[in-house]
Amino acid sequence: MTEHSTLCELASLYVLDALDRSDAGVFERHLSEGCHICSAEVDGLRFAARSLAFAAAPAEPSPALRDRVLGSVRESAAAPAVAGRERLDFEEQGRWKPYSAPGIEYRLLHFDKADRNVVVLVRAQPGAQYPIHGHSAQEQMFMLRGDLTLDGTTYRAGDFIHSEKGSSHGVADTTIGCMFLMRGSIDDLVLSTGEAQAGQHASSI
Repeated sequence: MTEHSTLCELASLYVLDALDRSDAGVFERHLSEGCHICSAEVDGLRFAARSLAFAAAPAEPSPALRDRVLGSVRESAAAPAVAGRERLDFEEQGRWKPYSAPGIEYRLLHFDKADRNVVVLVRAQPGAQYPIHGHSAQEQMFMLRGDLTLDGTTYRAGDFIHSEKGSSHGVADTTIGCMFLMRGSIDDLVLSTGEAQAGQHASSI
Protein backbone atom coordinates (compact mmCIF):
# COMPACT_ATOMS: atom_id res chain seq x y z
CA MET A 1 0.00 0.00 0.00
CA THR A 2 1.36 3.42 -0.95
CA GLU A 3 1.89 6.23 1.55
CA HIS A 4 -0.88 8.21 -0.15
CA SER A 5 -3.44 5.40 0.11
CA THR A 6 -2.51 4.95 3.77
CA LEU A 7 -3.19 8.64 4.39
CA CYS A 8 -6.47 8.45 2.46
CA GLU A 9 -7.65 5.77 4.87
CA LEU A 10 -7.48 8.35 7.66
CA ALA A 11 -10.11 10.61 6.06
CA SER A 12 -13.20 8.99 7.59
CA LEU A 13 -11.64 8.83 11.05
CA TYR A 14 -10.49 12.45 10.71
CA VAL A 15 -14.04 13.63 9.92
CA LEU A 16 -15.34 11.66 12.92
CA ASP A 17 -12.65 13.30 15.10
CA ALA A 18 -11.46 9.80 15.97
CA LEU A 19 -7.74 10.31 15.29
CA ASP A 20 -5.26 11.03 18.03
CA ARG A 21 -3.49 14.39 17.92
CA SER A 22 -0.42 13.02 16.16
CA ASP A 23 -2.31 11.26 13.32
CA ALA A 24 -4.67 14.22 12.94
CA GLY A 25 -1.67 16.53 12.54
CA VAL A 26 -0.15 14.27 9.88
CA PHE A 27 -3.41 14.17 7.93
CA GLU A 28 -3.95 17.95 8.18
CA ARG A 29 -0.45 18.55 6.84
CA HIS A 30 -1.27 16.22 3.97
CA LEU A 31 -4.40 18.26 3.19
CA SER A 32 -2.49 21.53 3.41
CA GLU A 33 -0.06 20.22 0.79
CA GLY A 34 -2.93 20.31 -1.71
CA CYS A 35 -4.13 16.70 -2.07
CA HIS A 36 -7.35 17.16 -4.07
CA ILE A 37 -8.38 13.51 -3.69
CA CYS A 38 -8.30 13.55 0.12
CA SER A 39 -9.84 17.03 0.29
CA ALA A 40 -12.76 15.89 -1.87
CA GLU A 41 -13.21 12.79 0.28
CA VAL A 42 -13.24 14.83 3.49
CA ASP A 43 -15.79 17.24 1.97
CA GLY A 44 -18.01 14.33 0.92
CA LEU A 45 -17.86 12.69 4.34
CA ARG A 46 -18.63 15.96 6.09
CA PHE A 47 -21.61 16.52 3.80
CA ALA A 48 -22.92 13.03 4.61
CA ALA A 49 -22.46 13.62 8.35
CA ARG A 50 -24.28 16.97 8.17
CA SER A 51 -27.11 15.42 6.16
CA LEU A 52 -27.71 12.77 8.80
CA ALA A 53 -28.41 15.51 11.33
CA PHE A 54 -31.44 16.62 9.28
CA ALA A 55 -32.87 13.15 8.67
CA ALA A 56 -35.38 13.44 11.52
CA ALA A 57 -38.01 16.10 12.09
CA PRO A 58 -36.94 18.62 14.75
CA ALA A 59 -38.53 18.20 18.18
CA GLU A 60 -38.07 19.89 21.51
CA PRO A 61 -37.26 17.30 24.19
CA SER A 62 -38.87 17.61 27.58
CA PRO A 63 -36.64 18.27 30.63
CA ALA A 64 -37.45 14.77 31.91
CA LEU A 65 -36.35 13.18 28.63
CA ARG A 66 -33.13 15.19 28.66
CA ASP A 67 -32.33 13.94 32.16
CA ARG A 68 -33.05 10.32 31.18
CA VAL A 69 -30.85 10.54 28.09
CA LEU A 70 -27.95 12.09 29.98
CA GLY A 71 -28.33 9.49 32.72
CA SER A 72 -28.30 6.68 30.15
CA VAL A 73 -25.16 8.09 28.52
CA ARG A 74 -23.37 8.20 31.86
CA GLU A 75 -24.38 4.61 32.64
CA SER A 76 -23.40 3.26 29.22
CA ALA A 77 -20.02 4.97 29.42
CA ALA A 78 -19.29 3.12 32.65
CA ALA A 79 -20.93 -0.20 31.70
CA PRO A 80 -19.05 -3.18 30.20
CA ALA A 81 -19.68 -4.19 26.59
CA VAL A 82 -23.05 -5.87 25.96
CA ALA A 83 -23.51 -8.85 23.63
CA GLY A 84 -24.93 -7.71 20.30
CA ARG A 85 -23.55 -4.18 20.61
CA GLU A 86 -20.47 -3.41 18.57
CA ARG A 87 -18.25 -0.37 18.35
CA LEU A 88 -17.42 0.15 14.70
CA ASP A 89 -13.68 0.48 14.29
CA PHE A 90 -12.90 0.62 10.57
CA GLU A 91 -9.31 -0.55 10.93
CA GLU A 92 -9.63 -3.10 13.73
CA GLN A 93 -7.25 -5.96 13.09
CA GLY A 94 -8.15 -9.63 13.04
CA ARG A 95 -11.79 -9.24 12.00
CA TRP A 96 -11.40 -8.79 8.25
CA LYS A 97 -11.64 -11.82 5.95
CA PRO A 98 -10.49 -12.15 2.34
CA TYR A 99 -13.28 -12.11 -0.23
CA SER A 100 -13.24 -14.42 -3.27
CA ALA A 101 -11.88 -11.59 -5.46
CA PRO A 102 -8.19 -10.62 -5.00
CA GLY A 103 -7.51 -7.40 -3.10
CA ILE A 104 -10.96 -7.30 -1.45
CA GLU A 105 -11.79 -7.97 2.20
CA TYR A 106 -15.03 -7.90 4.14
CA ARG A 107 -16.10 -7.61 7.75
CA LEU A 108 -19.42 -9.21 8.69
CA LEU A 109 -21.49 -6.92 10.92
CA HIS A 110 -24.85 -8.71 10.88
CA PHE A 111 -26.41 -11.85 9.40
CA ASP A 112 -30.19 -12.32 9.44
CA LYS A 113 -30.69 -16.06 8.99
CA ALA A 114 -34.45 -15.76 8.49
CA ASP A 115 -34.26 -13.19 5.66
CA ARG A 116 -30.78 -14.32 4.51
CA ASN A 117 -29.60 -10.72 4.52
CA VAL A 118 -26.13 -9.58 5.51
CA VAL A 119 -24.64 -6.24 6.48
CA VAL A 120 -20.94 -6.03 5.74
CA LEU A 121 -18.11 -3.56 5.50
CA VAL A 122 -16.14 -4.08 2.31
CA ARG A 123 -12.74 -2.60 1.58
CA ALA A 124 -10.73 -2.92 -1.60
CA GLN A 125 -7.11 -2.20 -2.41
CA PRO A 126 -6.18 0.17 -5.27
CA GLY A 127 -6.76 -1.55 -8.61
CA ALA A 128 -8.99 -4.30 -7.18
CA GLN A 129 -11.99 -5.50 -9.21
CA TYR A 130 -15.34 -6.79 -7.97
CA PRO A 131 -16.70 -9.44 -10.36
CA ILE A 132 -19.88 -9.36 -12.44
CA HIS A 133 -22.81 -10.11 -10.18
CA GLY A 134 -26.59 -10.14 -9.96
CA HIS A 135 -29.01 -9.34 -7.12
CA SER A 136 -31.51 -11.86 -5.81
CA ALA A 137 -32.85 -9.14 -3.50
CA GLN A 138 -32.48 -5.40 -3.05
CA GLU A 139 -28.97 -4.19 -2.25
CA GLN A 140 -27.86 -0.92 -0.66
CA MET A 141 -24.33 0.43 -0.56
CA PHE A 142 -23.01 3.55 1.17
CA MET A 143 -19.55 4.73 0.14
CA LEU A 144 -17.30 5.60 3.09
CA ARG A 145 -14.11 6.48 1.25
CA GLY A 146 -12.20 6.13 -1.98
CA ASP A 147 -13.70 5.56 -5.43
CA LEU A 148 -15.73 2.79 -7.03
CA THR A 149 -16.57 2.75 -10.75
CA LEU A 150 -19.69 0.72 -11.48
CA ASP A 151 -21.38 0.49 -14.90
CA GLY A 152 -19.65 3.66 -16.11
CA THR A 153 -20.39 5.78 -13.00
CA THR A 154 -17.74 6.60 -10.38
CA TYR A 155 -18.99 6.78 -6.81
CA ARG A 156 -17.14 8.44 -3.94
CA ALA A 157 -17.49 8.99 -0.19
CA GLY A 158 -21.05 9.96 0.74
CA ASP A 159 -22.67 8.37 -2.34
CA PHE A 160 -25.54 5.88 -1.90
CA ILE A 161 -26.14 3.08 -4.41
CA HIS A 162 -29.43 1.19 -4.50
CA SER A 163 -29.91 -1.89 -6.69
CA GLU A 164 -33.29 -3.54 -7.24
CA LYS A 165 -34.00 -7.25 -7.05
CA GLY A 166 -33.22 -8.92 -10.37
CA SER A 167 -30.72 -6.26 -11.47
CA SER A 168 -27.09 -6.98 -12.26
CA HIS A 169 -23.77 -5.14 -12.50
CA GLY A 170 -20.69 -5.49 -14.64
CA VAL A 171 -17.18 -5.58 -13.21
CA ALA A 172 -16.64 -2.83 -10.61
CA ASP A 173 -13.16 -1.42 -10.05
CA THR A 174 -11.40 1.10 -7.85
CA THR A 175 -8.43 3.31 -8.66
CA ILE A 176 -7.31 4.51 -5.23
CA GLY A 177 -9.02 1.84 -3.14
CA CYS A 178 -12.33 2.15 -1.33
CA MET A 179 -14.50 1.13 1.58
CA PHE A 180 -18.28 0.85 1.65
CA LEU A 181 -21.09 -0.41 3.85
CA MET A 182 -23.32 -2.92 2.06
CA ARG A 183 -26.62 -4.61 2.88
CA GLY A 184 -27.75 -7.38 0.57
CA SER A 185 -28.73 -11.02 0.16
CA ILE A 186 -26.35 -13.81 0.96
CA ASP A 187 -27.81 -15.65 -2.04
CA ASP A 188 -26.65 -13.09 -4.61
CA LEU A 189 -25.10 -14.40 -7.79
CA VAL A 190 -21.45 -13.73 -8.57
CA LEU A 191 -20.56 -14.34 -12.22
CA SER A 192 -16.79 -14.49 -12.11
CA THR A 193 -16.23 -16.82 -15.07
CA GLY A 194 -19.38 -16.30 -17.12
CA GLU A 195 -21.28 -18.96 -15.16
CA ALA A 196 -23.68 -18.26 -12.28
CA GLN A 197 -22.30 -19.38 -8.95
CA ALA A 198 -25.28 -19.30 -6.60
CA GLY A 199 -24.46 -18.59 -2.99
CA GLN A 200 -20.97 -17.19 -3.59
CA HIS A 201 -21.43 -14.84 -0.64
CA ALA A 202 -22.62 -17.67 1.54
CA SER A 203 -19.66 -19.88 0.74
CA SER A 204 -17.15 -17.12 1.45
CA ILE A 205 -18.80 -16.05 4.71
